Amino acid sequence: MKIGARAHDFGKHSPEALFEIMKEKGLEAAHFAPYKALELEGDFLLEKNLLRTRDALQASHLEMTVLGCYVEPGSLDEGVFQASLEKFIAHLCVAKEVGTGCVGTETSPCADADREAQYVQVFRFMKEAVKVAEEADAVIGVEPVFRHTINTPQMLKRLLDDIDSPRLKVIFDPVNLLWEGNVSEQEDLWAECIHLWGDEVVAIHLKDGIYSGNSYTPTDWGKGVARFEKIAEWAKTKRPDLTLLREEIKPETAKSDIAAIKALFC
Repeated sequence: MKIGARAHDFGKHSPEALFEIMKEKGLEAAHFAPYKALELEGDFLLEKNLLRTRDALQASHLEMTVLGCYVEPGSLDEGVFQASLEKFIAHLCVAKEVGTGCVGTETSPCADADREAQYVQVFRFMKEAVKVAEEADAVIGVEPVFRHTINTPQMLKRLLDDIDSPRLKVIFDPVNLLWEGNVSEQEDLWAECIHLWGDEVVAIHLKDGIYSGNSYTPTDWGKGVARFEKIAEWAKTKRPDLTLLREEIKPETAKSDIAAIKALFC
């Protein structure tokens, strides 16, 4: 297993400086959201910036596991929906050129009353996006989040079944599926995730935190409520091909975080 991190947790830099910082910390891979991580002249999607990013990535010998494209697939505002789809498709079209095979997104904040209506939007979005992914030889990584449209293992399984495409995969962020009411049952939750779509996971996000009411507060690795033993056991035995991506990393503790993650997962 490779161990990486979310690139923009290291601040905004040039591609060369950013990937060199990550490499120096001992990381092997990145979840890379360019608009959050890069200082560039002009838009990231300009050919010169795509090539500069690719060249810097290759020079660092890092893997770009996920090209992050944060959009609103579940928006009920048709203007926002169409702008999101256009932006996401543009990223799918350059994924291979910039050095990755996966473009990832979440699925929009959602109130329970709007869930079915927003699910229809997410379905529309993904149906169009997978067509482009097929043409671009890329995959889509969808990340379920407790307060978003796709908010449970079962909702994600429904989407995977409805789209029914090998181009739609999963970014598994366990902590994003937690809330204060299910923390004590998280091992059962992980088991359900693994059972329903473990074979479709392309990367695992790792972070830790504490919950109070409806709020989540990040903590240092191992200082929060997350318990990853069941996930680590599954990954080691069934999915050693996965890349582990540390989120909310602090540059000053990156090396100790990597050591702790390796001790648990590798």
